Amino acid sequence: MLPQEETLDILMTFLHAHGYRK
Repeated sequence: MLPQEETLDILMTFLHAHGYRK
């Protein structure tokens, strides 16, 4: 399994790829 920080980074990249922004 990937570390939490690694997973969060991937999720953020995935969200940005879809155009989601906070």
